[in-house]
Amino acid sequence: MLSQRLPLTAQQSVLGTADAFKKLAEGKVTFEQTLTGLTKGDNDVPATSGAAADTLAKITEQWKRSEPQVRQILLQQKTWWR
Repeated sequence: MLSQRLPLTAQQSVLGTADAFKKLAEGKVTFEQTLTGLTKGDNDVPATSGAAADTLAKITEQWKRSEPQVRQILLQQKTWWR
């Protein structure tokens, strides 16, 4: 669900929707925290292993390519409201 929400809020942010910037920033943090928790584990859940870990590795690689674009969109918030 998070992976679907990010592109939608990114698109809305690019169009200048003020609330979308906030949702995009929140979604980015939540996605990163969830991905890290699943990949490395946390206080409540151990790191994912086996075939699921392979899938998470692919998701992590895709995120490494997408995250700079999300960050760039978030930096544009300052431009929209000047």
